[in-house]
Amino acid sequence: MYRLPKIKEIRKVPSVPSQCIVVDNKSKLFLTSNHVVTHNSTVMEYVLIYVAALGYWPNFGKVPFMVFLGASQDGNVKALFKNLDSKVKNSEFLSGILTVKRQVDNEIEFENADGVETIIAGRGMNVNWRGIRSKHGQRPQVLVADDVLPNDVMTSETIRNTIETNWYNSALPALDPRRHKIIYIGTPLSEEDLLHKLKDSGVYAIIEFPLCSKFPCAEEDFDSVWPDRFTFKYATNLYKQYESSGRTQSFYTEYIVVVYGF
Repeated sequence: MYRLPKIKEIRKVPSVPSQCIVVDNKSKLFLTSNHVVTHNSTVMEYVLIYVAALGYWPNFGKVPFMVFLGASQDGNVKALFKNLDSKVKNSEFLSGILTVKRQVDNEIEFENADGVETIIAGRGMNVNWRGIRSKHGQRPQVLVADDVLPNDVMTSETIRNTIETNWYNSALPALDPRRHKIIYIGTPLSEEDLLHKLKDSGVYAIIEFPLCSKFPCAEEDFDSVWPDRFTFKYATNLYKQYESSGRTQSFYTEYIVVVYGF
């Protein structure tokens, strides 16, 4: 039976310029000069794989049943499960410690090297899924909400109301009341959207990743969170394009990413 490797040492290394790339093959995998496998992906997909491989969520415990909540069932929800299945099956390392027992458009079931099962179900934010249970009758202990707000939320009160209704009347009541974790990842689109309201509730721990703390600003005051990626010149040129089109608010909206954890 394949066992997880042990971490012997963690060292901080200097930040150096880097470039994300995609290679032309089915798995998008490639090998660097020292044969460490890397690839283009989203962080949350690997978080879910990591948890399934471990059989528990660090500092939280076992999570036999999780729910991924996306904007729509046929959009990022379906794509998530295809990506999870592909990442595991096309990686010699991952397939050695994790098995995909079953995968359909709205659910995936993993089994790790120790025989621990993890089921992840997917639902769209536009439908009511209150009462969801795993095949073992369990309520979800973890809810991951990722990009659940469509662009129309900025102009449509009806869409905003539907999303809020499904969040408060469907998502929250579906969770295990004794023990659960909520992670909400997304970009705030409007002061009236759900993301802002959850932030204002004071219940969630908030992690923000803005382009910089303040913009526009003088170059000496520019404190980019990714200096090797977002330079002062880049930010200035980008801002001028939005400003000339009368869309400065869109600049602030698009270049702030907020993660809410409960």
